[in-house]
Amino acid sequence: MRNIQTLSIDNIIIRTNSGSNRLLHHFIFTPAQYRHKGYATKLMKLLNHKLRFECKAKFSYLYSEVGSDFYSILGWRIFPHKEIKFDRFSMSLKHSELIVAINQSNLETIISYITTKPAFDWLFQKTNLYSKFYAVTNDQRQFGAMISNKKKESYNEKEELFERFIMWNHDFRGNKLFIIRFRCDSPYSTRLLIQQAIQEASKFQFKQIILWNPDLRLFNNSEGLNVFEVEISERTESLPYLSWYADNDDNVDWILIEKYSWF
Repeated sequence: MRNIQTLSIDNIIIRTNSGSNRLLHHFIFTPAQYRHKGYATKLMKLLNHKLRFECKAKFSYLYSEVGSDFYSILGWRIFPHKEIKFDRFSMSLKHSELIVAINQSNLETIISYITTKPAFDWLFQKTNLYSKFYAVTNDQRQFGAMISNKKKESYNEKEELFERFIMWNHDFRGNKLFIIRFRCDSPYSTRLLIQQAIQEASKFQFKQIILWNPDLRLFNNSEGLNVFEVEISERTESLPYLSWYADNDDNVDWILIEKYSWF
């Protein structure tokens, strides 16, 4: 009647006295005819106890599709869950010669250096399957872009373009492009990378481009650096929860809550 799946995944905890640890990721499902009978509540309470006292886990996390209340009363704490949605339009930029495309030829090399490689493998294999049924074109997919680490004259001659990257996943069923990892520290290079996502979304006629928990400082409109039409909102689905077992969780912060980690 009840089903739950728990996975052990490599993660990094940054603290003064610890390094790498294991994190457990949960999936739970209750058939419709057995809901509202307390089965899932009982199961999650047992799981939380087992992870903490038997498995000696440092923490566990999950993404909720049932609102913001259910897991809060079971020992998990909700974390920030903003998202930013982009409208697609064309723009011209200097320094396009600095862009290095992430495509099928170099994808495996790039993600092999990422500790979360299994998550990327799963996402891209799933996308390959869905593209056979839902893609509007057979054009080659691009999986992201990087800015090469070359010093060039940049916007207003004030800024250097640093090595930064963006990776996305094609949601052919939902007609969306999800930005799954994004690293950047300047508004201009942010604009340059987001433009790459806009071009990819246009290729497949996607209606939305979505980024979870963005650093809004990178999307400011000062000095005309960014002209994106964006919508910033609180997500109502895939809400991130974490249960911290090591000690009091008042000082725990979960950073870089990105789409790739929800697989």
